[in-house]
Amino acid sequence: MSSETRNAVLSCLLICGLLAISVPVASAPLGSGEPPPFPADLALTTAVARNMEYVGQIGGTTVAVAVSGDYAYLGEGPRLIILDVSDPAAITELGFYDTPGSARDVAVAGSYAYVADFDRGLRVIDISDPAAPVEVGFYDPPAGESLSVAVVGDYAYLADITATGVGGGLRVVDISNPAAPTEVGYHSTLCRAAKDVVVAGNYAYVAATGCHLVILDISEPTSPTLTSMLYKSGMDHGVALDGSIAYLAGSNGLSVVDVSDPAAPKQVDFYPTTAWLQRVAVSDDYIYATAEFDGLFILQYLPHSIYLPMLARN
Repeated sequence: MSSETRNAVLSCLLICGLLAISVPVASAPLGSGEPPPFPADLALTTAVARNMEYVGQIGGTTVAVAVSGDYAYLGEGPRLIILDVSDPAAITELGFYDTPGSARDVAVAGSYAYVADFDRGLRVIDISDPAAPVEVGFYDPPAGESLSVAVVGDYAYLADITATGVGGGLRVVDISNPAAPTEVGYHSTLCRAAKDVVVAGNYAYVAATGCHLVILDISEPTSPTLTSMLYKSGMDHGVALDGSIAYLAGSNGLSVVDVSDPAAPKQVDFYPTTAWLQRVAVSDDYIYATAEFDGLFILQYLPHSIYLPMLARN
């Protein structure tokens, strides 16, 4: 599948299950005051149509998606669904597996899908036959609920929240034997909840309610250590990384954080929203942020300015 097709599929699947696309009337660089109005000759519908084209849809409420090659893997309620997306205009369901919990996130590596299954921990699903996925192993944390998973090499990194909802952390699980995943490391974020995690190099970047961004050194996976925290207003639920820039989706907007020095992250920009942003992804210079009740925001970041790419800006 070409990168252009894959990006179209990812955008389509992110919208899947949402009732509407919410697009703020206009946007402007941080600190510029009131946003400018739409040009008189450019209606919102025209702006959207000029940048988006509906190509297909499947399913209902979906909270997780991963794309690998010609396949997409959806977390839809308790079900992991495998789709053939080689033709985005004709998406076909190939198979599914009902997990015992609620599929909140999914990561794919090789022949396995790793599902953060809420109160049932980490489930390892063999997807070598897309028509007949089967669970081959699992890890149930001693306490807590798994909300996000990232897989790098022989390790899965789980962001979790305690069952009481007042704490959470990052669990490191050895998946070298998919049939017997084993926790080998843990670090409490000392926050209300660890909501999302991405891993790059020797660091894990955790979106944590109450602490916002927590950066952990995982160069020794069995002993993750705190590198830094970034505190700010609001509550953050999602994190994505693009080089030395981290994007945080939160209760009052999208934060742009410079993490070129992991020991000293600093917020360099912010796009305010009235919607609670939940998850965020970056592809080809565009930022896709899902909102709890308001659909999908598509943004573009230029140094020191965040724009909605629906209007031409010079």
